[in-house]
Amino acid sequence: MRRILLGGGVLALGAGLAFGFWGLFRPPQPELLEVRPAPAFSMTDHEAKPIASGDMLGRAWIADFVFTRCTSICPVLTSAFSRLDGELPPGVQLVSFSLDPAHDTPEVLKRYAESSAAGSKRWRFVATGTTAARDALVAGFLLDARDTPEDAANPIVHSSRLALVDAGGVIRGYYDGTDPEAVKKLRRDATALSMTGLYGLPAVNASLNAASLVLLLAAYGFVKAKRYEEHVAFVLGALVCSSFFLGCYLYYHAHAGATRYGGPGRVAYLGMLTSHTVLAALVPILIAVVIVNAIKRKWDIHRKWARFTLPVWLYVSGTGVLIYCVLFRRTA
Repeated sequence: MRRILLGGGVLALGAGLAFGFWGLFRPPQPELLEVRPAPAFSMTDHEAKPIASGDMLGRAWIADFVFTRCTSICPVLTSAFSRLDGELPPGVQLVSFSLDPAHDTPEVLKRYAESSAAGSKRWRFVATGTTAARDALVAGFLLDARDTPEDAANPIVHSSRLALVDAGGVIRGYYDGTDPEAVKKLRRDATALSMTGLYGLPAVNASLNAASLVLLLAAYGFVKAKRYEEHVAFVLGALVCSSFFLGCYLYYHAHAGATRYGGPGRVAYLGMLTSHTVLAALVPILIAVVIVNAIKRKWDIHRKWARFTLPVWLYVSGTGVLIYCVLFRRTA
């Protein structure tokens, strides 16, 4: 009975730790206004695929307005989108609407996308089709754009603002795409808005890693004190947390894909990520060896492998938290 109560208590503690860490790790929701619903549209993207406002629901997205013949602010806005594409998590989509429907066909936009290094599927360049459709879309976003045929160098004058839209299709804010600090704030706000549903799982994963880390440290303390029942219970609690993490991790990456890091210290980050990934693949094998030898009461072999397994498991859990913080809680 004591073992059952101890096991139940450790599981409850693990759940409480995970929930507490989730509240700590989840990005705070930005204080943004609900400006208005984003305008409805049904158009064609640079891959000649249909794209409609209904397709955007369920994920946050950022809109800008550019055109391929633009030589003024459009290259700056497209460069800002390129940086965002390399830094934002998968829960954010990018949409560049063309302001030049007569010239910017899907074929032209495809070449523009290729020249702009738009490598991800989430960044779509949209042909607006007609001047009337373009004007309705611009007005729906509360932005400005007008034709200036007398100016051959800049035949269309338009706003430099980027619009942030939440997963429910509501415009939540505008950011000057030519201001690097405004673009950084946009990245932070878009990341926070994206952390819902499937795209909120990284915060859950970090919380499970942190809970496993705490339980492992407690298990180590108990074994040093020769309190073996408590040691076993806390190790099994850490194993449960790590198992839930593995399931959530695999599900998230199967459906959302990977998150790229484009910030400072990229070499150090990749080093940490590589070591984390390699050792994470070894941890289940090491744990199995330790547990099997414990069941067989081969204590010398069990202790030998445990001395190696514990620091590796701790490292994987700890770096899992750090990787999350670098990707999703970075402020620079």
